[in-house]
Amino acid sequence: MSDKLQELGIPQHEITPSVSIAVNGLLDHVGHLNKSLNELREQYSNLQSMVDIDAGAAIPNRKAFVKRLDWAIAMSKRYAGATSVVTFAINDFDSIIRTYGYEAASHASSHVANFIAGHSRDTDFFARLNESQFGILMYFAEIIDAKAKAEKLSNELRNMPFRWNSGIININLSYGVHGMTTSDDGESALLSSLNTLFVNDTKTKFEQINFKA
Repeated sequence: MSDKLQELGIPQHEITPSVSIAVNGLLDHVGHLNKSLNELREQYSNLQSMVDIDAGAAIPNRKAFVKRLDWAIAMSKRYAGATSVVTFAINDFDSIIRTYGYEAASHASSHVANFIAGHSRDTDFFARLNESQFGILMYFAEIIDAKAKAEKLSNELRNMPFRWNSGIININLSYGVHGMTTSDDGESALLSSLNTLFVNDTKTKFEQINFKA
């Protein structure tokens, strides 16, 4: 113990039994505080990870997705390689809720999430943005390849109706693709992809109206 006290800067001649007991008590107290601090840090880390996980399923949410986009943009400034942001939205999701109920719509959304996640590359980062929107960060993917992938997934899902009780829910997806640049930030890259999704969806609905007319 005297060696430890000397390491703390206490001269040898001042190390009395009472000083030794007092310092030993302080060191134990500091050790207890450090243990408590580490436990709090672990709890904070767990809470932070929960914030980044969608409550309805064990997949990242929008906040986590934007964080990953920010990271990917930072990496692209150091390493060459195209990266694309793909977003999907379930068409007429509100209509599904009105027709089949919220529980059915929720399960349909999970069905879509599982399908997209299961058909993404191991190197991709998939997230649920909200109840009816999803995103994929595709590393080393040119925008033309990302569009082809999005189209393929949309077509495959269209041919896989979701069964609910004794009925079938047909699910159609709209998608948008944005090729990330070093001038983007995570939020702007996501919004660019969502804007493209909105434009594509509007164009498709306009064409369908004209076709019916």
